[in-house]
Amino acid sequence: MIKTISFIKKLNRKRIHITRKAKNYFYITYYKILSKNKISYPKEEISKCRTIAILLPRKGIGDLIVTSGLISQLRKNNYKVYCLINQNLQFLFNELITTDGIEILDKKYSFKQIVSKNLYFDIIMDPADPDKNLYQRIGYITAIKHKYAIGFNQNLASSFFDINEIRNEINTHYSDRLISFARILNININNFKYDLYISNNTIDKIKSFISNKLNNKKFIIFNPIASDINRSLSLKTIRETLLFLQEQTNKVIITYNVKDTNLINDFPEIIFNPFSSLIDCIALIKYASLVISTDTCFVHAANFFNSKMICIYNNRLDGNKYCNNDYWGPNYKNAIQIFSKENLHTETGDNLQKLSVDVIKKAFDQYKILEEEHI
Repeated sequence: MIKTISFIKKLNRKRIHITRKAKNYFYITYYKILSKNKISYPKEEISKCRTIAILLPRKGIGDLIVTSGLISQLRKNNYKVYCLINQNLQFLFNELITTDGIEILDKKYSFKQIVSKNLYFDIIMDPADPDKNLYQRIGYITAIKHKYAIGFNQNLASSFFDINEIRNEINTHYSDRLISFARILNININNFKYDLYISNNTIDKIKSFISNKLNNKKFIIFNPIASDINRSLSLKTIRETLLFLQEQTNKVIITYNVKDTNLINDFPEIIFNPFSSLIDCIALIKYASLVISTDTCFVHAANFFNSKMICIYNNRLDGNKYCNNDYWGPNYKNAIQIFSKENLHTETGDNLQKLSVDVIKKAFDQYKILEEEHI
């Protein structure tokens, strides 16, 4: 019976793979027909471009925090930069990431609806590798007027890209790809830094919280939950980590994204979920003595603030190709990066529900050594 179920699952995965491949081929062929009369501009004239659209559908919050470093550098070099995003991330551009504008390109929009927006940018940059959603991004590029389309590793659709850079990015960080794009525009980025904007109102709110709620005590932020269960700690490990932190430090412990009522009731001294706003949660990181997180959103925010951090990764492969530990790693010296032990090296990665608290304890010992060195 088990073998039969396994066989059926294998067949279903194969069916999905073939269906996605056929879907990509069909739509890309269709868009090739639509764009066959597109004017080709000399590559030498790319220096005359002033407006850039970065294609970012289906991206996560951490992805955009990293991309903020590129946006900042382009704007400093007198480019107007626009981000093409899904609606659920629009709030990030009200506060946190500064651009010259955004456009919402959700899946619900048809090709004709995007064409009717009559958008134009000198350059459209697609930072993603070919994947199951390539046809959708090619559709956006076809529907939006532009002079140059720039992509990476897009062999299957090279006719859509005026510049198509092939990169070997095993064991590199995602920011290296963004630096490479800037280089195409003759912009050299020697020190890639994320660039987040926190409003004065938010800063005042955070300082008031630290003063009134925490009595100006030092504190640790613990975020054990990510958007995927495979990258989230089990309730058992969360409980054991909280007990350990209480034993090891007199700092206030603030825990994000833990909703379990029993756990919350068992730790009355710990502050759970102090803010409903993600922006507030990110802003608080600036003042933390230590951040412990499984979610790369907070990892990249901690990078921006250069906060001391322990971050937990599960060896997953981004796009079933790039090692996430490196590709979306913390990428700065104040971070202690720890890993799960299974080393499955799959697209979903190891299951952090199985992670032992001992791994976190060992990393905390490293943190204490770093803290003592800075006293």
